[in-house]
Amino acid sequence: MSPDELEGLPCEGLLRRLFHEDQIRLFEPEPIAFRCGCSRSRIEEMLRTLGEAEAMSIVAEQGAIEVTCEFCNRRYRLDAVDAGQLFAETTRHGPPAARQ
Repeated sequence: MSPDELEGLPCEGLLRRLFHEDQIRLFEPEPIAFRCGCSRSRIEEMLRTLGEAEAMSIVAEQGAIEVTCEFCNRRYRLDAVDAGQLFAETTRHGPPAARQ
């Protein structure tokens, strides 16, 4: 394709020329928007799946767990107290055993 074709043809024409052997399907355009889905609760859920032993070993080695979102660059930091509380919340305690 020539530079004039790249600049002059509408998008659909460009796609048809570039992918003439394939069926082209165009979608309605959507505005570009910043949509990062990170949150502290999602980070905490990820750490729960990592496991208590692994998370606590990171805290012991580095002093805290630090996670940076690769999309928005937001940093999350959990110290030993935060990490301990995270796993204490997942531990369910049943009712006390009845004394006989």
